Amino acid sequence: MIGLCGSDSFSASLDLRGRICEEHVIEPMKTIFQACLVVLTASGQQTTAAAPLPPASPNTPNRATNQPIVYSICDGRVEIKPRLKFELFLSLHVLRTAEDHHQLFIPWAERMRASLAPETLRQATNLNALVHEWQLCSLVQDYDGPDTIEGITNYLARDAKKTTARWAGQQGRGRCRQVFGVGPDQVGAWLAGFLSRYYAEGFGKEWPEQRRLIEQQAAADVRTFERLPFSITEFLEKHTGRKFQGPTRIIFYPSSFSRPQHAYGFSEQDNKVVVYKVGDSPVGTALHELLHPLLRGWNGQNRMRKVVADLGREPLFKADVSKIRGSYGYPDGCLEELLVHSISNYLCVKAGAGSYSEAKARRQTYGAYENALYDAIFDRYDSFPVIDDFIYYALTHIRKTADSGKRQFSYQREAPAQPEKALPGRGQSDASESPESARSAMLGRAGV
Repeated sequence: MIGLCGSDSFSASLDLRGRICEEHVIEPMKTIFQACLVVLTASGQQTTAAAPLPPASPNTPNRATNQPIVYSICDGRVEIKPRLKFELFLSLHVLRTAEDHHQLFIPWAERMRASLAPETLRQATNLNALVHEWQLCSLVQDYDGPDTIEGITNYLARDAKKTTARWAGQQGRGRCRQVFGVGPDQVGAWLAGFLSRYYAEGFGKEWPEQRRLIEQQAAADVRTFERLPFSITEFLEKHTGRKFQGPTRIIFYPSSFSRPQHAYGFSEQDNKVVVYKVGDSPVGTALHELLHPLLRGWNGQNRMRKVVADLGREPLFKADVSKIRGSYGYPDGCLEELLVHSISNYLCVKAGAGSYSEAKARRQTYGAYENALYDAIFDRYDSFPVIDDFIYYALTHIRKTADSGKRQFSYQREAPAQPEKALPGRGQSDASESPESARSAMLGRAGV
């Protein structure tokens, strides 16, 4: 999950810790998970869906009352929301750079450029050139009102919690006036006025088709979850030895404008938010993101604190995670991301996620330390009844080495004194079993 802010000081100055995600969406795990499905409306009414959902369409009954669509799945741990609020700001990047890496949107961008008034087009182009779209999206991350341009712009103009004013103030009054022409306290109103014109002159004419795309994506993803054979939460608890605590939720927003190589991470009322591109499955991301709260407190034990502190003082480790230090706390946050990334990829392999293989998992790596983590995971992960014990084992068996004169990290395997009996549901199948029988045994233990 690598921060995307450019070199401009205005866009680089905001703390990106843990919020802009490099797209680590793992291939659709279409044969893995089963989730109960509840369709929620903004009024809180619930309807259990026993039959497959029809495709979402602009004629959904929610449209008449502006009640946003919410799909709640995975025992309430995952929600999928097709929405306008992020699409408005993400579209600014596509409008400016369609010819570079959004070629499918060139006709859309050409129509928008022809529709927008010259001043609105100039402001839209300059705004995205100077301010990363993620920062603008973060200003509406807590908005969950009517899914309309009026609701969003009223929220920005009121700025009741001073979210926009605080963000603008962090950039400095002089720089803020240079970019927006107003002081920090007026930026919310400026953005509200700009978005109203942007929507009325062009975006609103194109929005029905984009809305249809993200609503269809949301409904299709729900059907994918419905067809999967066991729940993500039970799968994670079984294969980590930990239990979820509290009302942890991941909220997914499908986007037709998200950058091709990245998803975006936010928070919404203290819940984790991921904005993902239409055409990608959020299931692998759900596995990754739910592992973060499941591991909460992993570094609180005395034994862990010492190991993490020692690793944090290692210059080679600091250099190895240089690409993610700006997005995560160092060293704990960086190390947690490496652990979650590698272990969730391993669990995809273990669950038989389509064609997902060890080789494919190992290709997704942040650097030398995670490569060594993969060696430890594929060697000994299933030998430990709880994930905490494995993490401690891995951290104490990965050491700095020199290979062909190049300093790096390597896993120093420690052979067990005697064969270890794995915890039911987490252990590997007997070596004498055929791959088919081993797979069946694993699925049987998982409760499928």
